[in-house]
Amino acid sequence: MSFYSMRLLLEVTLSLHFFLRCRAAFGGGWWQLPVLIGLGLLAAPQIFRGRPWLVDSWGEVLASAAPLWSGFLILFLVVAVGLDLARLLTGLAGLVSGRSWWKLLAARRAVPLALILTAALAVHSYYMAYHPRLVRVEVPTAKLPAGEDRLRIVQLTDVHLSRLIGLEDLRRMAGLVREARPDILVVTGDLVDMDMSLRRGEAELLAGLTPRYGSFAVTGNHELYAGEDNALAFFRASGLHLLRGEAVTAGGIVIAGIDDEVFGGRSNHQPADRLLGQHQGDGRFILFLKHRPALAPDTAGRFDLQLSGHTHGGQIWPGHYLIQRVNGFLSGLHAVPGGRGAVYTSRGAGFWGLPMRFLAPPEVTLIELVRTPPPAAS
Repeated sequence: MSFYSMRLLLEVTLSLHFFLRCRAAFGGGWWQLPVLIGLGLLAAPQIFRGRPWLVDSWGEVLASAAPLWSGFLILFLVVAVGLDLARLLTGLAGLVSGRSWWKLLAARRAVPLALILTAALAVHSYYMAYHPRLVRVEVPTAKLPAGEDRLRIVQLTDVHLSRLIGLEDLRRMAGLVREARPDILVVTGDLVDMDMSLRRGEAELLAGLTPRYGSFAVTGNHELYAGEDNALAFFRASGLHLLRGEAVTAGGIVIAGIDDEVFGGRSNHQPADRLLGQHQGDGRFILFLKHRPALAPDTAGRFDLQLSGHTHGGQIWPGHYLIQRVNGFLSGLHAVPGGRGAVYTSRGAGFWGLPMRFLAPPEVTLIELVRTPPPAAS
């Protein structure tokens, strides 16, 4: 089953759940037909994906509204199940106490309450999706070059420039980058989600970010989905030095980067373990850029810090648990199991698919490498 078939199946299942919940609460009646028509229209962008009519004005409206509706349905499921559990607990409490508290959450009351709570959560989640914050992370190291007591690295990842994330949204992210005053800017993939050949404003905005030691990037999986040639051209127009199985020295540290694994045989560059091994033992800090936080084979102990994204921090709870299981790390700074070094996984500055963030706020990350005394000789 293809990805889009699975997504359509999920859409239909969530819509059916919503409809049946409302029918159980409100009974049959005139409202059912317009609701079913509305559900069908909002599923249309998935059913007729790629058809020419989706680019006209009405198609654009549907294509923009459908992700919002999908997010609403997911949140409604979470809220409805939560109220079911609350009704179960209050029912058990009622059996013990002899009071009928469970009736407060009977279906006819619970569904309207679920609709109100879901609407509130949807508005909040939509607002959060478009308002990333600056997150500061301090990493002590004895490997900074002479004269550098603090090196400021800003990580921008998972922006997902698309019809839903445009120039004004990128301008907000760029403001956070400037606020952080980086020495180095790194972009760890999924910068674009569509053909960007006509989006010159975004490229010019990124090119206008000029850290002291330069801007570097690696590909994510969506660079391939959006069209490899177009995506790479956008990276170049944005003034980003793309690292594809390559390492450079900037600010006295080594910055190494590889393509996302989705590129597979398209990426004929040296593997990560060999790339990192070439720079071990010279005493310099090794910063490794890799889109997915899962460790590449045989790289544990070969870098000081890996910067990744991809997970979006789960984007919408309770997806956190599955995403962490698949990727190894969900978000934040974690020591590498069984080896030196650490992995920082950013929640990303944008979003994918659904313009919502629930319990996974977006971020632009400031990584500060801070000098510490070298370990005393034994």
